[in-house]
Amino acid sequence: MVERKIGPDIFRILCCFGVIVYHTFDDILLFIPYDFTITIFVYFLASYCVTGFFILSGYLYGKKKTASFCYSANKILHTTTKYAFWLIVVRLFYSLFSANTLSVITDFWA
Repeated sequence: MVERKIGPDIFRILCCFGVIVYHTFDDILLFIPYDFTITIFVYFLASYCVTGFFILSGYLYGKKKTASFCYSANKILHTTTKYAFWLIVVRLFYSLFSANTLSVITDFWA
């Protein structure tokens, strides 16, 4: 059995916490008085968490023994297919349940 390294898991937990803080800090600041310096400090620290996820993904991908072009292409295709499916479903439900109709192609960036 391969021993699991705890370092990447701790890094992932810290990145998850940072992303949550980064996305919810504005909502929290509406209700409590705050110092502008603290806000800049928290945003600065938490903004690196998404980059941390990319670094961790690259590290784990590099550690894979079976990493290949076919694996990467299949992963990209699978993710793109899921995204396209949900984009079409959301646009369809929006068109059905609202007075506005949206075209997936022309209103994609709206």
